[in-house]
Amino acid sequence: MTENPTKRPPESWQRAALALGLGVLVVAVVLTLAIIGVAPWLSFAVPGEEQAEGPAPAAATSSGPALAGASAAEQVVRRVADVQPEQLREWRRLDSSAVTTSSFGLGCDPVGDIAPAIARTVNWYDEKSGRSLAVQVAAYPAGGGSVALQAADAVASDPSCSGVYTSTGLSELGVDATELTSSRTVAQLWRRGDVVVTASARTSDGPEDPGSHEQALRELDRVLADALVGVCANPDGESSRARSPYLDRANYHGRQVTEKVERGDMDVPSPTPPSGAQKVPVPAPDLPIPAVPERPATPQPLPTEGPVALPEYQYAPAAPDAPTRPPMETTAPKRIPDPVGPGCGWDFTGQQPPHFDQEKADAELQRAVDRARGDLRRQWRAWPGEQADYFGEYAAYRAAVEDYEVYAAEVSEVASAWNVIWGARNRYYAALDSWRGQQQARRTFFDRQDAARQRYRQAVRDCERRKREAEQEAQEPSDDPSASGSASAEPEPEPEPKPVRCDPKRPGILGDSPPTVGSSPVPDPEAQLPAGSGR
Repeated sequence: MTENPTKRPPESWQRAALALGLGVLVVAVVLTLAIIGVAPWLSFAVPGEEQAEGPAPAAATSSGPALAGASAAEQVVRRVADVQPEQLREWRRLDSSAVTTSSFGLGCDPVGDIAPAIARTVNWYDEKSGRSLAVQVAAYPAGGGSVALQAADAVASDPSCSGVYTSTGLSELGVDATELTSSRTVAQLWRRGDVVVTASARTSDGPEDPGSHEQALRELDRVLADALVGVCANPDGESSRARSPYLDRANYHGRQVTEKVERGDMDVPSPTPPSGAQKVPVPAPDLPIPAVPERPATPQPLPTEGPVALPEYQYAPAAPDAPTRPPMETTAPKRIPDPVGPGCGWDFTGQQPPHFDQEKADAELQRAVDRARGDLRRQWRAWPGEQADYFGEYAAYRAAVEDYEVYAAEVSEVASAWNVIWGARNRYYAALDSWRGQQQARRTFFDRQDAARQRYRQAVRDCERRKREAEQEAQEPSDDPSASGSASAEPEPEPEPKPVRCDPKRPGILGDSPPTVGSSPVPDPEAQLPAGSGR
């Protein structure tokens, strides 16, 4: 493109700006959105000519406008791309390019989608902080804006796109918005009508959340909303791919509404119940299912009188699924003229409305009505048989419920008898444990008493020995040499022997009575224990 002449900067700055511009352009090309898969069939509106429903003319390339003149889409794209947001007023606008790419820079991209009719990429750079912002404004064929954004949002759910996540991003941005995040980049996308805006930000360290430039992005969105007034048929609406041959030629069906289709008069016979069944309402009410008590553990050893086993386990019966009464009417798709087109409309990018053949549409409608009515009548012809089958299934269900009632009663009877047996056995086992505890307490008492007696006897023997030794020591003569050294010395009196005090205390347990032991417990007859079966 040709830029407006400005004051020529110094040559050194030109070289620096050129280097920065090339670098950010590469980043913008990698990060910005242009989902290219299936090329759109764009057409030129030529006065006096009508486009048939055959293959449309080839699409314009993404490197320039879709039409020779400035279409409404091109004017909108240029108006938004020419904005210098107030938040970025100090930033350098490095380039404004019509180059687009099929890559998000996420590591995987949408597959089999449409390309924009016109797209421009704008880059801003802040020399002080090293931050940059790349914005692409892309106008799609009629209805293609919502399709393109849906394809972008589906990237995260693609099994081959691991590590890519989606979120709403900035709220109330456009009519639809999504944010794609990966380890490589963060891209904020939003749309109004068929115009999709993609913003990607970076710092010198790597990708940055475009939400840090929220004021600038919201300003661009306001400009986009104003630019679409009067030139976009439906800025808020979503579109089906199959409404336009330029989006999905293989599945194209045009604009459709629904036509009511009635079944019509036909003889529907009354259902005949099978043998052993009777007519019931469809659906019939669920029958009450009796509660079954918890199945207790089988007493071991087995009871002497019974019962000795529970009934075999049964699942509670489930009511059969009732057939659905066929409707008396349904709908058939009816194709109608589509002069405006989906999304921003055919005129937005200069597309020719697909030719509408009323006779063909009427024939298609008649075939659709015949198919729908035929399907209704087939359902009604099958309805008596479906009811008869249900009558048989419900009769089997009723019989199963009766069998289950017997089963529940048997389980309750056995469980009740076993609960009595378990109660009696548990009481006997508790009494037996108590009796064995008494026996053990008596044995322990005698063991302690014997040990105390042995200790007491040993203490008495030790005391007597000490007394004897003290008496012997007192009777022995003194061996002191000073006693014979001088005849005139007065002999010193012998010291009185210290008495030996020992009087072992007799342990009290020697006088205690042993614990008593009751008689051996006998199980109640309710315990139904075989003879000699202890525990």
